[in-house]
Amino acid sequence: MRPYALLPAALLIYLNIPVTVAGMRRAHRAIHPVEKRNTSASVTVEVPPHAPSSASTVGRDLVGLSIEGDRWAEWVGPKQKNNYFISLLQNLGDITGQPPNIRIGADSQDHTFFDKTVDVATATFPASSVATPYPEADTVQVSSAYYDLSRYLPKGTHVVWGINLLSNNTANAVSIAKAITSTFSKGGIGNEPDLYAKHGYRGTANWTASTFVGQWESFAQAIIEATGLQAQTTKIWFGGMDISSNIAKWAPFSPQNLFATGVLNSSYSKYIDTYSQHHYQSSVCSTANGPAAAIGTFMNKATIRSNISEFDPDIAYVKSNGLAYIFGETNSISCHGYAGVSNTAAAALWAIDYTLQAVVHGISKLYFHEGIGYKYNMIQPVHLDRSPLDNTPTSLVPHIQPEYYAPIVVANFLGSAHTSHISELTIPASSPASSYLSAYAAYESGSSVLNRAVLINLNPFLSTSNATQSARPSTTVSLSLGTSKLPHLLNVRRLKIGYTDDTSGLSFGGVSYETSNGRPSGKPVVETVKVGSDGIASVVVSDSEAVLVEFTNH
Repeated sequence: MRPYALLPAALLIYLNIPVTVAGMRRAHRAIHPVEKRNTSASVTVEVPPHAPSSASTVGRDLVGLSIEGDRWAEWVGPKQKNNYFISLLQNLGDITGQPPNIRIGADSQDHTFFDKTVDVATATFPASSVATPYPEADTVQVSSAYYDLSRYLPKGTHVVWGINLLSNNTANAVSIAKAITSTFSKGGIGNEPDLYAKHGYRGTANWTASTFVGQWESFAQAIIEATGLQAQTTKIWFGGMDISSNIAKWAPFSPQNLFATGVLNSSYSKYIDTYSQHHYQSSVCSTANGPAAAIGTFMNKATIRSNISEFDPDIAYVKSNGLAYIFGETNSISCHGYAGVSNTAAAALWAIDYTLQAVVHGISKLYFHEGIGYKYNMIQPVHLDRSPLDNTPTSLVPHIQPEYYAPIVVANFLGSAHTSHISELTIPASSPASSYLSAYAAYESGSSVLNRAVLINLNPFLSTSNATQSARPSTTVSLSLGTSKLPHLLNVRRLKIGYTDDTSGLSFGGVSYETSNGRPSGKPVVETVKVGSDGIASVVVSDSEAVLVEFTNH
């Protein structure tokens, strides 16, 4: 996403065509708070033994990555495999049995041109700045070798490639589509085209939902005919809008207005199975947006819910038309994130709750956006010579950021079943914990038997204000499981965080992913809690901690 003002709606359509890290990691790593807990707060949470009828069904590929395409070659190669990045993807695949889906393109796709004379890819970039140390490219030239790099991805990875609509060059789009026919699962025509008029790429008077859909259909027809899609059972993602103009009451490019053009009744409707929305919780795209939220506001439970629930009418409308609804590009704070928030442990806790809250509201997949040197990245895949925080000279080896632990926790929560039923557990409104504690349960698809729960304490515990406390505030959560066919034991693993504003030093179940090769390290730590004869089992959850509970009889 370019450094624009908070984005209005944008449309994508995806075709299913066959060193030291000290500059990023402050002293918090070495100075952890005491482990003593102050457990004065408590709450009882009812856990249904079987999935409620209102539970959402979701696949194990819930969390994917959206990667800025201008430097895609560096993420995976280009001359040899980037084993660090691939290992971090494989970690997730090892947990669920399915590597994360990868979308490649975003802003860059609308500045990408096919050139068979290019070795892999070349790009020109605007000057870096304190606000944007690693800007998106102005122009990218690629050959087939650029797309062939997807061969380095873990086996079974589904790839979504972006196709340039902005240049209004059908021949270029066809050349790109031909180059990627055998290397990916889906493709997207255009990135956030609702912004084209705002930024001078189309005339403001005539760039409407109808005009856009007509242009997209002409591109789709050319691509379908050139790649032989008529003979294949292919599908399309349709969408790509962002918060400032996606909601029906605001947006000329809302799904309601887009579908009113008749696109779902056209000859292309058989290719459409998914509607893709772009969304960031906050923005620093312009000074008009004001500063990004402080950590406490950013990871606030009510804020997360209001960010998701405003999409409810669109989600219901899209699903009523037989399409899946996804966040095809998302993350914490748009325009590459905000230092001191997006690159901290707060982002990990936020992303766990944000992801599962999205599922509860009917969103079936989320693609977290990444770009080399972006502040909100889960993964910084290559050496950086300028700080992502302020553009000062530095030397940073490839490393993960705290948000990477979010898909690790979510993957363990979902497990390896192809689908699971997810339900949010009710925190009694009478309890103070209702304002900061989130809880979800996962049920086995088919039998609907309770498998796991995750508890997320969103109260900040900051190095700037909590470091002198002798004990960490904590909440005792009593899980009430009923008295029939009880699980005997709870296996508990914790996402351990020093302070909420830490930029490193996290671990999950005793295992760290902050290694030079991207592979997990450390002896697993699993606590065992017995379920009482009354069906109650209690787990302590500290401020700024997430706890995964597995229900078992072993």
